[in-house]
Amino acid sequence: MLRCQVFGIWSGISGPNFPRLIILLVLCSGHYVCFGQKSVPEIENSMYQSVDGTACVRLLSLQGEVGCAGPNRKPVHAPIRYLSDDSFRLSTKTTVVMPVPALHLFLNRTVNDPSLAKHVAGILVESGEQNASTGFSPDAKFPQAAFAPYKEAQYIWNPPGSGVLQQRFNFPVFLLTPESTASVKELIAVNEKRKYEYPLHVAEFDMVMQSTKSGTHDSVSCLREWACLPLGGYSVWSALPPLNASAPTENPIVLVIAAMDSASFFRDATPGADSSLSGLIAMLAAADALSRVADVDQFQKQIVFLAVTGEAWGYLGSRRFLLELAGGNPSLSGLNISRIHQVLEVGSVGKAVDAGRATLYLHKQKDQFSSATQEIFDALQSSASSLAGGQHVGAVEVKMASKQNPGVPPSSIMSFIQKNSSTAAVVLEEFDEVFKNPVYHSELDGPYNVDKNSIAGTAALIARAVYLLGDSAANSTQLQAIDVNSSLVNDLVDCLLAQNPGMVCDLVKSLITPVQKYANHYVGVFLGEPTSTPYLENVDDTSRFVWNFLASRTGITRHQRVVEQKAGRTNASASAFEECVQKCSNTDEICVGATGEHKGKCMVSTTRFLPAYSPRLSFDGSGWKVVAAEAGDVMSEVDPVYTESFWKTLGVRFYLKESSSQDELMLGVGTALTIGSFFTIFFTKAMFHKRLKRA
Repeated sequence: MLRCQVFGIWSGISGPNFPRLIILLVLCSGHYVCFGQKSVPEIENSMYQSVDGTACVRLLSLQGEVGCAGPNRKPVHAPIRYLSDDSFRLSTKTTVVMPVPALHLFLNRTVNDPSLAKHVAGILVESGEQNASTGFSPDAKFPQAAFAPYKEAQYIWNPPGSGVLQQRFNFPVFLLTPESTASVKELIAVNEKRKYEYPLHVAEFDMVMQSTKSGTHDSVSCLREWACLPLGGYSVWSALPPLNASAPTENPIVLVIAAMDSASFFRDATPGADSSLSGLIAMLAAADALSRVADVDQFQKQIVFLAVTGEAWGYLGSRRFLLELAGGNPSLSGLNISRIHQVLEVGSVGKAVDAGRATLYLHKQKDQFSSATQEIFDALQSSASSLAGGQHVGAVEVKMASKQNPGVPPSSIMSFIQKNSSTAAVVLEEFDEVFKNPVYHSELDGPYNVDKNSIAGTAALIARAVYLLGDSAANSTQLQAIDVNSSLVNDLVDCLLAQNPGMVCDLVKSLITPVQKYANHYVGVFLGEPTSTPYLENVDDTSRFVWNFLASRTGITRHQRVVEQKAGRTNASASAFEECVQKCSNTDEICVGATGEHKGKCMVSTTRFLPAYSPRLSFDGSGWKVVAAEAGDVMSEVDPVYTESFWKTLGVRFYLKESSSQDELMLGVGTALTIGSFFTIFFTKAMFHKRLKRA
């Protein structure tokens, strides 16, 4: 039996294409449409042209909404038109296409001009890697100023900041890939040639947010209606050397911190190369260098590396770390807040090199001085002096940041200072008074925005400084022997920042099976129940990689431990270890480097996951709830508690649309043909039955 498959494409061609559906129904009756199951995608593909890219999504907070979404529960349709100049005006619903540098100015125009905003159906942004050198930051001029431990909220740390990251837009915004940009330009050229007279190429944005469907407009209501999830993920901490649970020590702790998340106006285009990832890469390379120090277990201080996530959206990782540490969370067993002697954060360090010389600035809270803080500065100065004339990294200079600064720049140590203002907490940055990165928290902050030598030099500086801080008996011979693997730095940049090879690089694949082809450093939403032993499916690629990387560097195999105990740090055979898939037979060991292609190895390592989400949230098994801020907790009182709306699809496609009058004509013709076909069939059947009776 011949069948015509048209009803399966109802969702694809209803709405503005309804008249065409009528025509198709008629054509089907005449067998003009192909008969198999293939007809559905073939018809749809012939009508629509899809493009690739990434979208701005709807986020919610306690105060309301930010980000982008369509105005209602249906896809948005409008003709495409290129942004001509700054005085660009609209009189009808239009999809506006523009280059990256024009986006922030135009978005702010829509905020200040409702008459313009009501005619913007959506925005398509051309791929703009070529414009990365221009000042273009969607964040505020003082990012997350409400969390600062000082009152100068008007200080400008980020001069290019436009603030659109904190604005609400009632239309979709979509960033095109380079290939899609070329396709859209061709469609615009056709529209311009027709002088925007129908038929015109129209964009369809399918970016309906669940929060819009449910009518929820803040984090409290959307969590209650299951229309969103909180932003969050998993931080990672690792002790060097591993903590001995059977013989715990009370050694002071030197805590080395770096953020492993960033922000961007577009959800899945968040490279964060210089914004934060340069500091993470420097810390990982420093940990690798320190892992080769022979007498690390003889240090007078305990070294702890902490990679925090969620920092770009309310310092979620650092605040949660301090909260769980104070509450005695078992995943932080062996650490104590009173033992944290010094905190050294590695911030933006990818652009420190100028004329072959790296200059880094040490920021501390204004008017805060202690011998522990001075000790950090002295260690960094000594480390810099020891690197002079080094073979693998250029000269590095460390300066104290300007006294004119109001205090520390936006950084994770704000959480520590707000918790205890006397904490010896400092952050090492590439800048003095204002950000050096012109594309802070932008989709343009890619691998081309950092200098690998700058990161390698910082890593060497950190490694030697931490050695000096950890070992009061440090000697110059051992100090000179501590060197950073520049090839490792190159690999980390290529794996964590670049799209090629990206997360499918050999280094990452030797430790985990990546889910994504390349890393995206948006924190994402918190999946599942908070736990220190999460299902790995609920942990993003970056956190899983950092966990395995730090564990492989700070841990030792069981055989190494036995040899060290019996023979006094004799080098052990690297092949003497237990293979594993998930767990190890000894409770003090963890399985490191297990992938879908090969088994891992059991190592004695104190490396743990730590959930990172707002301290204003609790999970009780039935879902997430917002709780009251604790008395005296300044950061919780100003916490926005960001959540992300659920969404089904984030896509854009194009089709050729006739004028309204033409659509009405097609509808009329289609209806007439359908009615005519019905009566033709009816009378034909009647005549057929009549002849059968006569026969």
